[in-house]
Order: sequence, then structure tokens, then C-alpha cells
Amino acid sequence: MHINRHFDFASLLPLKERWNELSDGVPFRSWEWVEAWWRHYACHNDGRPKRDHELFVLTVWDENNRLVAIAPWYRQVSRSGARVIRFLGDGEVCSDYLSLLCDRGEEQAVAAALADWLTIQNQSSAIAVSRWDRMEFIGVSDDDLPVRLLLAQLQEEGSTVHRTPGLNTWRITLPGTWEEFLMVLSKPHRNRLRRADKNYFQSGLVQIRRAQTEDDVATWFDILVDLHQRNWQRRGMPGCFASEQFLALHGELSRRFFHDGRATLTWLEMEGKPLAVEYRLHGTDIMYAYQCGIDPERLKVQPGELANMASIRNAIERGQLAYDFLRGDEPYKAHWRAAPQPMFTIRVIPRRASSRLRHQAWLAGQNVKQWIKSGLELTRLRKSASSAHPQQSP
Repeated sequence: MHINRHFDFASLLPLKERWNELSDGVPFRSWEWVEAWWRHYACHNDGRPKRDHELFVLTVWDENNRLVAIAPWYRQVSRSGARVIRFLGDGEVCSDYLSLLCDRGEEQAVAAALADWLTIQNQSSAIAVSRWDRMEFIGVSDDDLPVRLLLAQLQEEGSTVHRTPGLNTWRITLPGTWEEFLMVLSKPHRNRLRRADKNYFQSGLVQIRRAQTEDDVATWFDILVDLHQRNWQRRGMPGCFASEQFLALHGELSRRFFHDGRATLTWLEMEGKPLAVEYRLHGTDIMYAYQCGIDPERLKVQPGELANMASIRNAIERGQLAYDFLRGDEPYKAHWRAAPQPMFTIRVIPRRASSRLRHQAWLAGQNVKQWIKSGLELTRLRKSASSAHPQQSP
């Protein structure tokens, strides 16, 4: 096998279709997602990459010159000057299930080839252009075979791998019918959904609408943003769309993915006004619940539960095998019988003194943060105990 490094997306454009084949139907790995992310987050308005961002995509080719894998990475220079390799699409957009894009059956050979190449870059002064001081992967699935094999191979070649548990993703395995799904829920939840179905949907009080044109997508995307922002801001939080890059990225992707059949905007309408808007992404046999906006002035109607109900039912009707709530450990996900998928933040430190010194400093900082957090928690518990058992006056 041999490896090529790509410094710009122009050189990758001929590989676009193959990229999407290797992405295994996961929207966050697709060419469209990462290419748009790169333009909105890593480049200036004129298209030039920011000074601290550099494309670091590696393509892996077999002996027949067939593309068998892609490492969809970029390299960022940290404040301390460390050169950090990351997945394209990381950060505030919460791209879940990022991975090496690899033909099945080729994972071990690809991992060995990539580990050798990465190790060599830090050993030879003649190839300093591709040196790296750390790899940092956020939200890596615990069962991700290509990444797991790469990490094992890098460890064999002398690198240090540090794993930290992160927020889980949550996925429902879907049966063939809505009634079958109801039967896996708790009896109170099942009964509540049946009442909601009768009182809101069957009665016509709440109607389900779906964007049919790109103009519909543009209109309802704006309504999604408004509902989402107002709901979060009433809780004193900025909301995702407060970020200009996030807003611009999904203004583009919502239309682009709708055109390709990889996204839908669905909304619930009550008394002629939007009650909730769902922005969902579609993979191979999986529906991903990416963003939702609910009317903060009609929370008594429980628009979030109605929106989830309509979306999960629609996923079943479409023949999807799973409904994925994505990252975040909110209690409602388990209530819908979603199963947690452990996710990790991975740090890989090469066998170089300067990189290991930086890592040791980072570990020390993490230990101090944990110590402070533990101390604050202990103080809180003591105050709670004191309030619960006040001293009696003599």
C-alpha cells in the first residue's frame, strides 16, 4: 500500500464519489459535510485557509492503485505551537461517528500503513512538512474498528494513547410497525403517547407538515432557527445558531442534503402556528435527529415529545432500521428506549520528547481541574448536609 497526502480539496474533487462510497452512509463523514465544514470553519471569506488550519487528508491505495481508505483529517496549530491532527467536521457542529473511511476487510492493512507513515513523518527531518505533535479525536465510537486498529498499531510503534470517556450517542433499534415500538416502552409512556396521538394528531389539532421544495426548506429553516434560539435563550443559553459559522453551514447543508434526499425539515402546526420544527439527516437505514426547535410559549403541550413521536413514527414508516438521537446524555433519550453508545476523546502522543512534555503538562492540568471540581463538590455536599441538619440552639 502507498499513501498520498492532500493539501487542498481541489486535488480531492476527482475522488468525491469514492469518498462517499467509503463513508458508509454516515452523513457526518460525507464529502459534502466535511467540504462545507472546511469552507465555513477553516477558511477566510476569500477561501484561503486560516493560518492555523491546514488540510491533512491521507488517501491509501493498494498495489493495484485502487483507493481503499481515506483519513479525513486536518492539522491545527495550538496556542502552544503544537501541531494537532483532528477529524474534519469536529468542534461545535458535533459531527458524530467520525472515522477513517475504509473498505471492509482492509482495516488491518490500512491501519498498519497509516501508522507506519505517521511514525516516519516524525522520524525524518527531511519530511518535516508532515510532522505532528498530537492527534486529538473527539466523539470516537467505542466500537469503531478502523480507529481502534490504528490506535493499537500506533502504540506498537511507540506512541502513547490516552482515552477519556465523553458524552454517549443514543440509538433506538426500530421494529417494523409503530404498534410494535409502543410495546417496548413503559406502560405509562405508551399510554401517554396513545392519548397524545388521539388528542392532537387524530383530532387534527396538530398537523404534520414536510418541506416539499427548496423554498420550503429555506423558509422553515429560518423558523427552526427562531424557535431553537428563543427556547435556549429563555434558559439563559446562547443556542447553537448564535454561531455565524454554524448558521451559515446548515443554511447551506439543509438545502443541499434536501436536494439529495439526505435531509428533511418537518414541522408540527397547531392553530396555524409552528409548534416544533425537526431538522433530520438520513443515512443508510438510519435517521439522525440533528436539530429541533420548539415553541417556548406552548411548552404545556409538550412539543418536544410530540415532535419525537412524529419523527420516530415517520422513521418506522420509511423502513429505517434505527433512529439516532446523537450525542448527549439527556434523560429523555433512555425514556424512548434508546441505547447508549460509549464515545471517547482520544489523544495520541508520538515518541518525541517535546510532544510528551506537552502531554505531561496537559495531564497535570487535568488533574488540577479534577481536584478543584472534587473540592467544590465536597463543599456543596457539606452545605447541603448542614442545611438538612441545622444545629439546635442551646
